[in-house]
Amino acid sequence: MNNTTTPRRSYDEQFKRDAVALLEGGRKAAQLARDLGVSPWNLRDWRKLYGTGAAAASHTQARSAALASAGGPGAVAAAVEIAAMQREVASLRRQNDIFKNGLGYRCPAGGPRFELIDTLRRDLPAMNLTEACLALEVSRSGYHDHRRKPRRKRRQQDQTLACALGEEFALSRQTYGSPRLVAALRQRGLRHGKNRVRRLMREQHLQVRQKRRFVPRTTQADKTSHTSPNLLGSQPAPTRPNQAWVTDICFAALTLRAALRAGCLASLGSCLPTGEGWLYVAAEMDLYSRRIIGWNAGPSLATELPDSALQRALRARRGHGSARLAPPQRPWLPIHQPSRPFPASSSSTAGAAPPLPTGSTSGRGAATPPWP
Repeated sequence: MNNTTTPRRSYDEQFKRDAVALLEGGRKAAQLARDLGVSPWNLRDWRKLYGTGAAAASHTQARSAALASAGGPGAVAAAVEIAAMQREVASLRRQNDIFKNGLGYRCPAGGPRFELIDTLRRDLPAMNLTEACLALEVSRSGYHDHRRKPRRKRRQQDQTLACALGEEFALSRQTYGSPRLVAALRQRGLRHGKNRVRRLMREQHLQVRQKRRFVPRTTQADKTSHTSPNLLGSQPAPTRPNQAWVTDICFAALTLRAALRAGCLASLGSCLPTGEGWLYVAAEMDLYSRRIIGWNAGPSLATELPDSALQRALRARRGHGSARLAPPQRPWLPIHQPSRPFPASSSSTAGAAPPLPTGSTSGRGAATPPWP
């Protein structure tokens, strides 16, 4: 019986570095091992020890060589340990990049994790398969099995349905929800349930644009209109009635019963398909008595709304007949101030020469009057 054993081959450091360089240059590990006559496990160990990977690794090798030349065996052991630690740090950084890039993905166990590995390796060229599988807690063999096996029929149907879903959603200008998308897909011959459509919409981040509720705005001023100076800002508090009047417009939600009471149902017929709408109210207040002396309600912000409120106030006071008198014959001349962004600021109530017995002025309600 021959007890002779084959002598164990030894390789110098330069041979190992050249083999690692060929491996990192794109050669397959199995083919390279057969060409060099070594084991693939030897190539793996040499790559861990001499692999470059990045500029940081080459810097580590230079630092290790300097330490080795400066000291004895202890320095060489320290250099090897430092190199291993820095390679581990570089690997952990690449694994952190996986989670940074994978935050926007739904990643349950199974097939989606393997698909995420393909996406991450495409986005991060420096990422290798081993680190990606380790970070996502899957095995390399499971990843390769997933790549080899054909896709399930339901996954193929989901891809076809997702494409059709995106097209219908874009044609609707992002206004169709799952019920109307189900109906649109049925017209194409794709009959699927609403729960499946909702799931695909969530996966594709298809969110319906919400329709804003209409709210009237009474604070938009006409920038082209004439604005009168603020007279109340330099006046003391009124000491008698009819010295200063202020006016403003507000709005409220209108029901069918309120429309009947306001007497404006005829003009609101086109605005009340469900028996609801908006009611605008213009009011005149005497700043001395803090009393509403004239008001009017209507379905729109027409100029006639504040004008009629002012006419009612004039008729309610003793000078109601002086609207057509000349200025020297007027018995009183109150300061009439609407809010600065009053929509009717270009009307006769705020004109340069209004045909009403009032001194026109304007200002923001929050800033006037200056006295309580």
